[in-house]
Amino acid sequence: MIRREAAGWCRAVGRLAGRVPGHIHFVVQPARTSDIDRHGGAYGPGLQTAMLDEGTEPEQSAVEEFCARVRRALRD
Repeated sequence: MIRREAAGWCRAVGRLAGRVPGHIHFVVQPARTSDIDRHGGAYGPGLQTAMLDEGTEPEQSAVEEFCARVRRALRD
């Protein structure tokens, strides 16, 4: 499913840009209600920018655990 969706987005973005489709980057941002509240209700790119500006980074162990879960889900 992810490959099919990514391929569709890649084609659409490529057409909009007037270029040959190549690849597209997906960003997974762990955002909790406390993060959104701390940044005045920001979400999406605005929240991501605010969190990066303040130096907010997830714990390495949390990133590794999330990646392991995603790998298992993609294999199933």
